[in-house]
Amino acid sequence: VDLAALSSGAGGSPVTADLLSKAELVILTGGLAFVAGYHALARQQSTSAFAVTDWPKLNILAVGLLLWAVGTVATWYWSVDLTVRSGQFNFNAGQPVLTTLMLGRYAQPLGLLMLAYCYTAYRSVMLTLLVVAIACLQVYIGFVSDTKGGAMSAGIMVIVTAFLVTGRIPKAWAIAAALFIVLAFPVFQAHRTIVVNEHQQSNAQSVQNFGKALDLSLQGQQRVATEHAQSFFQRSSVKGAVEMIVRKTGTEVPYQNGYTLLPLLTVFIPRFIWPEKLDIQTGQLVDKVFHVTGLGEVYISPSQLGELYWNFGWIGATGGMLLIGMLLGWINRECDLTRATSVTRLLILAITAYQFGVRFEGAIAGEYSTWIRSVVGILLMHWFFSARNPAQQLAQGLSTAVDLKKPSPVSFPNLLR
Repeated sequence: VDLAALSSGAGGSPVTADLLSKAELVILTGGLAFVAGYHALARQQSTSAFAVTDWPKLNILAVGLLLWAVGTVATWYWSVDLTVRSGQFNFNAGQPVLTTLMLGRYAQPLGLLMLAYCYTAYRSVMLTLLVVAIACLQVYIGFVSDTKGGAMSAGIMVIVTAFLVTGRIPKAWAIAAALFIVLAFPVFQAHRTIVVNEHQQSNAQSVQNFGKALDLSLQGQQRVATEHAQSFFQRSSVKGAVEMIVRKTGTEVPYQNGYTLLPLLTVFIPRFIWPEKLDIQTGQLVDKVFHVTGLGEVYISPSQLGELYWNFGWIGATGGMLLIGMLLGWINRECDLTRATSVTRLLILAITAYQFGVRFEGAIAGEYSTWIRSVVGILLMHWFFSARNPAQQLAQGLSTAVDLKKPSPVSFPNLLR
């Protein structure tokens, strides 16, 4: 992104005489600390028999479809009926209903992952048609709800699942994802700019007038691309937010000293039990404290690294990234798919990669709360639905329990091994 800005003469990062700016040093140091923490635990040999038994195929398919259906209904109600447009909501339901909807939304990505695993492990024409149909429906829901991530979710799940389980990237799905980024991304951006912002059309109106919304987006994509010349990678970059946080924190803006992380302490307390539970909208707080838009209502992504620096400075950036790396290294070691392939291990690996990696731009409390609840749900499902045999595993011992796993249904070796 920096190279593109320099070559085009567009405004980018502030130019300094230093080889690396302070923000770039924070990014580099935090990245090195993360890598060090990751390798410190991932390289250790594990003798754990965690989730070595897989689920029966019918269990995977049935539970996956159920979770996806429940999650899709909850997502639709949240994104279309309750959400007027991005950042504006019409909450008429009580807190218990909202809590139920939030839990329901967690179910959709888990269901998509399970269906992607079933499709990858047990290839069939029916499974292929099912997954393709679900992917198309996700694109439609993502368009009318103005969420590009939601539109791409099914395709991303299939690509990640196939790579983790088989060691190969599915070419057809990868090509489809690339075409979506090139062809559909400008249409989605035009929908947000023209339909949502200029015409002030709500998500529900986009559903009712889908043809009109799509036509306006197709006709205006060239104009939007010219006026808002941001590539997919520029939209994904959060370096500017980190630079702003590093530059102003400690001088113009005070350190948070852990304030934005406090919601993690009450992650398992439902709001209908404790209505006054602390709810910090970190993105809006960034906009308000750093005077980004002057409104204080826009969500500005601080990135996890930027938020760590905002709270504790250099110690937060390096120490926090070190701990995150260690956590991910430990999870990778315990859920190593080259030792045992199971849907439970895949679910934990994929949800971790999503919340810690893809969602790295989000606020720590929100993303980590979602991850914690999701992992607890995955472990409960594993207890009920896996084809485990505790007596046999106990007799053989944990060190050899990995040999008792069901043979991988994939007929070729995992290239990651």
